[in-house]
Amino acid sequence: MLVTSEIISILIILLSSALATMLLIPSINTLGVNFQLIDQPGQRRQNTRPTVRIGGAAIFLGFLISLILGLFLDLSGLLSVPLSSKFWIVSAGATCAFFIGLTDDILSLSPWSRLIFQSALAFFAWLNGIKIDIIDFSFIYPQLGVIILPEILSLFFTLIWIVGVINAINWMDGLDGLAAGIVAITLLILIPIALSINQYSLCLLMVSTFGSSIGFLRYNFYPSKLIMGDGGSYFFGFILSTLTLLSSIFTENILSLHIAVLILFVPIFDMTYVIFKRTLDKKSPFYPDRRHLHHRLLTSGRGQRSTVVLIYAITQWFGVLALLLLNIIKLPIMIISTIVLTFCFFYRKPNLSKIK
Repeated sequence: MLVTSEIISILIILLSSALATMLLIPSINTLGVNFQLIDQPGQRRQNTRPTVRIGGAAIFLGFLISLILGLFLDLSGLLSVPLSSKFWIVSAGATCAFFIGLTDDILSLSPWSRLIFQSALAFFAWLNGIKIDIIDFSFIYPQLGVIILPEILSLFFTLIWIVGVINAINWMDGLDGLAAGIVAITLLILIPIALSINQYSLCLLMVSTFGSSIGFLRYNFYPSKLIMGDGGSYFFGFILSTLTLLSSIFTENILSLHIAVLILFVPIFDMTYVIFKRTLDKKSPFYPDRRHLHHRLLTSGRGQRSTVVLIYAITQWFGVLALLLLNIIKLPIMIISTIVLTFCFFYRKPNLSKIK
C-alpha cells in the first residue's frame, strides 16, 4: 500500500508531466511552423485552418521528463516503488511508437509501412511477455471457462490488440481534444485497477501519461493551437494497448477480455464500425471518410465541443462499468456516471435520424 511520501511523489510526477508538456508546447508549435509541419484542413479532420501537427513531441517530452524525475525520486529513497520489467518494456515501446509516428508526421509514410512498424512494436511487446496467452470467456457462459492459446494464436491476438488500439486512438484524433481526452479518461479508469492489483510501477506510467494528456489538452481543446499528430497518437495508443492489457490480467497471462474491451469501448467500436462499412463498400480500410462516430454526431447537428464532451461521457460510462464489474466501485458511482451521460446526451439533443 502506498504511503504518504509515495503519494506526494506521484503527485509531483503528475504535475511535472502536465507542466512540462504545457511549457514545451509553445516551442514545439514554433518549431512546427518554421519547418512547415502543418496539418491542412481536410476530409478527416475538422480544423478550419492550418495547424501544427507535431504536438506529440511535447506529450512525449513531458512524459520523459516526469519519468526521469520519478527515477530520481526512486534513487533518493522518496519513492520506494519497485520498477518492474514491464515498466521498462512499455516505456521503451512507447518511445519507439512516438518516433515512428513522428517520422510519419514529417515524411508521410505509406499505410502499409505504418502497419509494418506497428506490428514490429506489437511483436516486441509479445516477445517480452506482454501478450495474450489465455482468454477468460466465463463472463459469456460459465462453462466456457478459460481457453489456452497456442503460441501462434497468442501472437496473432496480441498483434491485433496492440496494432488495433494504436490505430483506434489515431482515428479518434479527428476533433480538437477528442483523442487526448479519451486517453485521459481511460487512464483515470486504469489507475485504480493497477492499484487494486498492486501494480505500482504501472501506476507510475499511467500517472505520467495522464499528466501529459491533460497538459496537452490545455492547448488542444477546441479551438486547438496544435494537434498531437501521429507521434502523439501512436505514443498514446501503445501505452493504452499495453497498460489496458496488463491491467486486465488478474492471474498469470489470463485476459479478462470484457474488461479490456469495456475500458477502450469507444475507440474499438468506432474502428470496427468504420472498417466494416469500408469493407462493405469495397474500399480500403485506410480510405479516409466521414463515418467515424464524431463525424456522425456532427452531422446530427451538434457542435464540436458538444460532440467531444458527449464522447467523453460515453467513454467514462463504459470505464465505470468495468470498475463496477471488478468490484472496485459501488453502484451509486455507476448511477452518477449514468446521470452524467444522460445529461451530456440531452444537453444538445441531436437529430437521431441524421446519424447513419
